[in-house]
Amino acid sequence: MRLVSGARPDLEAHFEWVGGVLAEMLKNAGMLEPESRLLDIGCGCGRVARHLLDSPIKGYSGFDRHPGMIAWARAHIEARDKRFRFQHVDVVSVYKKVDGQPGVVPAAEFVFPWDDETFTGALAASVFTHMDLAGATRYLGETARVLVPGGRAWASFFLGERTGAIEGSDWNFLVREDDVRTAVQRVGLEVLRFKPPKPPSRHSWFLLERPLRGSEI
Repeated sequence: MRLVSGARPDLEAHFEWVGGVLAEMLKNAGMLEPESRLLDIGCGCGRVARHLLDSPIKGYSGFDRHPGMIAWARAHIEARDKRFRFQHVDVVSVYKKVDGQPGVVPAAEFVFPWDDETFTGALAASVFTHMDLAGATRYLGETARVLVPGGRAWASFFLGERTGAIEGSDWNFLVREDDVRTAVQRVGLEVLRFKPPKPPSRHSWFLLERPLRGSEI
């Protein structure tokens, strides 16, 4: 929980609250229906997944670069409900300074280990906030690839007047809103909704969609 939410006195309550809020966002966006197949990008130890056990979704896949968190999620969530699958990926991250996991594959070169059009929905909660624009663009492109036409994704960013690392931080990144929208468009996604941050949170949220093909409209 500390690796996901940071050191704070209300850690357990905050961790649980955020997971519930994210699950509600998915539900309100129509992403937790009986035929939904959800991808949780940077799932950690199942902060969101634990809130989806009682949902009617068809399937859930989560991946993370931290093997310990994946092992915990497999033992405590996947073992309880076989709709849920967790996978470790050996991706390089700025968080290696925090958790000692150096990774092998650069984020800007990483290929999601799923076939095209596997998922109806995806979540990237506080993933792109810790990734440079090249890595985030790659992940957005892979998200577009594994989503079915009409599939949706929630993604959060720290927006700012410039794109790059936040001064004085080794693992937090700002991005200009225009750069986000350009990257989204470049990979073939569309912005359906934009939610500015609600203090004290700094996360700006984009609800994205892979457009339907012409024959499906």
